[in-house]
Amino acid sequence: LNQTLKGMKDYVGAESATAEHNIKKTKKRSNSKNPSVSLFVASDNEHARTWFEQHVPHNWHVVKPARFLPRPERGVWFGQHGSGTNKNLTQDQRNEAMAEAVADVFALGECDSLYIPNYSSFSMIGIMLTRAERKKVYFLGDEEWMELPEKIE
Repeated sequence: LNQTLKGMKDYVGAESATAEHNIKKTKKRSNSKNPSVSLFVASDNEHARTWFEQHVPHNWHVVKPARFLPRPERGVWFGQHGSGTNKNLTQDQRNEAMAEAVADVFALGECDSLYIPNYSSFSMIGIMLTRAERKKVYFLGDEEWMELPEKIE
């Protein structure tokens, strides 16, 4: 989580510097040195959102869902081949869990940049939506963030 937050801070700093440069050229005033940032956390780690809430700069906002659904004790509700974890849910709970997952995927596609420390099939649609908007996608490599190139040859 520390590396993810560092990568996000670096991105915001670089974007703020670019915005400040463009603002100076047009002689408009802005608060680009202290930008307001909204952060969406899509994670199966139940502690990730809380960790970010405690560690992001004071002017950043961690987006919270209207409702919190419980996580399974092991694995994920959907997506693991052969997993029976979703059989522990009522049909209404399955519908809610699936609706939350779909909403998360579309929220990922709305991000200005996407940071993926651990690739999963869940993140693929978010990556495609983000790239369709010509926004940046970063993957965590060996101790550093690598940007997904626009064209993969």
